[in-house]
Amino acid sequence: MKNFLLHLSLKKVFFIIILFHFSNLYSQSGNCDVNTPYYLVDLSSSIDSVWISPLVVRDGNCCGTTNPDRCVEFYITMNPGTIAIRFSINSGAIPPGSMFYQVNCGPQIPVGDAVCLPPPGPYTLTFCKPGGNKNTYKIEAIPAPYTDFFYADVDGYCSIMLNVVGLDPATVQWTDISYGGLYDSYLSCTNCLTPIVNFLPDHPPYVDYKVCGEVLTPACSVSLEFCDTVRVFFYDQLNVSLSEDTTYICEGESHISLIPTVSGGLPPYQFYWYLDGSILSNDSIFDASESGTYILEVRDSTYPSCLPFFDTILVNFAPLPTITATANPAEICLGESSDLTVSSDIPGTTFSWSNGLGTNPNVTVSPTTTTTYSVTGTTNEGCTGTAVVTVTVHPLPTITAIATPSEICLDESSDLMVSSDIPGTTFSWSNGLGTNPNVTVNPTTTTTYSVTGTTNEGCTGTAVVTVTVHPLPTITASANPTEICLNESSDLMVSSDITGTTFSWSNGLGTNPNVTVSPTATTTYSVTGTTPEGCTGTAEVTVTVHPLPNITATATPTEICLGESSNLMVSSDIPGTTFNWSNGLGTNSNVTVSPIATTTYSVTGTTLEGCTGTAEVIVTVHPLPTITVTANPTEICLNESSELMVSSDIPGTTFSWSNG
Repeated sequence: MKNFLLHLSLKKVFFIIILFHFSNLYSQSGNCDVNTPYYLVDLSSSIDSVWISPLVVRDGNCCGTTNPDRCVEFYITMNPGTIAIRFSINSGAIPPGSMFYQVNCGPQIPVGDAVCLPPPGPYTLTFCKPGGNKNTYKIEAIPAPYTDFFYADVDGYCSIMLNVVGLDPATVQWTDISYGGLYDSYLSCTNCLTPIVNFLPDHPPYVDYKVCGEVLTPACSVSLEFCDTVRVFFYDQLNVSLSEDTTYICEGESHISLIPTVSGGLPPYQFYWYLDGSILSNDSIFDASESGTYILEVRDSTYPSCLPFFDTILVNFAPLPTITATANPAEICLGESSDLTVSSDIPGTTFSWSNGLGTNPNVTVSPTTTTTYSVTGTTNEGCTGTAVVTVTVHPLPTITAIATPSEICLDESSDLMVSSDIPGTTFSWSNGLGTNPNVTVNPTTTTTYSVTGTTNEGCTGTAVVTVTVHPLPTITASANPTEICLNESSDLMVSSDITGTTFSWSNGLGTNPNVTVSPTATTTYSVTGTTPEGCTGTAEVTVTVHPLPNITATATPTEICLGESSNLMVSSDIPGTTFNWSNGLGTNSNVTVSPIATTTYSVTGTTLEGCTGTAEVIVTVHPLPTITVTANPTEICLNESSELMVSSDIPGTTFSWSNG
């Protein structure tokens, strides 16, 4: 069903303007003398205004009249929709004889007849007549032709009749100017005063119809054409729905609100609620408190031109459901879930959980905090019941495990300690470490220990702690050579299998990895290597010190005379010592020498370990003396004597003579 609204550019409204008191005004137009009463008449407010003067006595002359005529003057402005005016005597004694009025001192017009005047003026109207009687005068505006307007429904049982007034029927023509005549077919006729607008499918939102024709007005002696435009709006069919045929007042409720859905038609709407033939309310929403069949009548703004719409609804009473909600389990640990279940004592009940859990009677939840869930059960009659169920969420313990120290060297130990933010938490270590919160470990490699804390509510948390095990360095120390003779030196060297290891020697040798030592006795040197992680390893190296042999060399005799020989002998305090004589005497421990001069013999003794000792022995060679013997005389006679004298080139030479 379609509705439409007819809008007009001109609306027929009647106004009567009655002036109950005026000040005395006198002619200002120049058409009358100064004694003539003068009135301003404003007819511009509407097309059919009526103006009535106060009680007045005519006086003075207008438009060339003379005594005994007495006149009254009116200055008139018109509405653009006015086509003529009519002047008449409204009250008071009517002067005898014929009566005429003039407009702008023009032709005489019988009083009571209309005169055709193009709007809006102004015009000067004068009325002159002998006599001094008091009268009130009426000036009426006569409107141009106009079209009526209606509100109507055009769904097949309600249509609209357009109407134009004041035109010659033989000259009338209606035309669709919105779509170039496309919707002229909606009109029952296009050349009549009252065409009917019919509803057709696929209509536009509105159509502007233009009507033109010649004006029928006796006051006008010439033919005038009048045109106006009417806009016809089409609206959807008035439709009312109460959504259900039957509804219910639930147990414990005093009423149920009946809320209609209204569409189409022409607002505003009027509502009429009935029960058992009696009208109950005119409100759009009605609160029903009794059972029975309610009738709703809805009228739109086209009523009574168009029929109202009716709908009915049956109201009954219904019980509330008993809703039962459970949680299994009712207490959970954070991160766990609980199954919520809801049931009703009324079959067919549907459910709706709070918290966005949907409509399933069985749902699984995993709240992060203790949460109360509300579930509403709705019966087929729309009655509701509510239940709540609480899932208690116990927090997980925050388990903190530490190792002191967290880094150790191989063969060291670390103390593991665990704590919880929840009192009463018990602990269980992995790796078979038991349940004590404090344990000591000696891992051989880097090891991660896991510990689980369990609260009194059975909620668990886990922490891990890693003990990093740094390997001990393998320290290698060497001596080159490893065996020395007394007073010799050896180069000690140390290395590690771990880069960055630093070293510290015993015996005050410092931190250099390469040191030189000269021990006086066989000595063991200890060196400690420390890795960047502080782990240490130790190595030892022994430098064996062999003693030097004590070499003893003798000469027998130690002094000889030139040409004699001496026996040289050498010995050592170390068995196995071998000897080597200087002077090319060889390696024998006993050698015989015959030096020609005092000679020092050096002999080197070398032990089995290669250690050497040296000794020297001097064989002193004395020169032979040069003996000079003289006889003085060298010749004698028997029995004579000769003095023998002996001398030597070596002082202290002693002599021994032969021959006794």
